[in-house]
Amino acid sequence: MFESPKDREALRQGHRLRIRGLREALRAGGRRYQVENLTTGESFTVRTDLSEREAQLVLYGGLLPYTKAKLSSPKDA
Repeated sequence: MFESPKDREALRQGHRLRIRGLREALRAGGRRYQVENLTTGESFTVRTDLSEREAQLVLYGGLLPYTKAKLSSPKDA
């Protein structure tokens, strides 16, 4: 979600966006991210309400890779 509605309104199709450090922030439980609009040179803040599991799904690249990794990892005794 955008911190400011004006940031959402400023985006156009074709704009290139970058979020630096997203993986590290997700691993650390971060909820706010700085987005760089590479097309305009501006930046803005977004936030997310991802659960821990949803963040893990993003980090693994989706449900299938996540499930595969969980099934192949040793079970807790």
